[in-house]
Amino acid sequence: MRVIRKRFGCRPIAFAAVLAGVLPVAQASTAEEWQKLDDASAKACIAASGLRDAKAEPSLHFSDELAIDARLVSGIYPQDFMNGALGKMLCLYSRKTGRAEVQEVKP
Repeated sequence: MRVIRKRFGCRPIAFAAVLAGVLPVAQASTAEEWQKLDDASAKACIAASGLRDAKAEPSLHFSDELAIDARLVSGIYPQDFMNGALGKMLCLYSRKTGRAEVQEVKP
């Protein structure tokens, strides 16, 4: 640090102070906000699955760069010809758009 002070004087300190005032401060989400997001994800995935008595398993959160949550949804196929067979769907939920897309998971 002494070398920096000798070479640049007090400029590094001033530069750091300017950056501190200019750069946005990252705000951590509260547990309540995460719960609301998880509830919205589960609700959208259950609706998109089309299964009766559907239950959503806990989600896997991907990075904010992808902004996708993945979860399995299980329930009963609603079609009469399926004779009450159990089904599973993989759901991908976009945190950016709030949309969910499902694909059937075959055993």
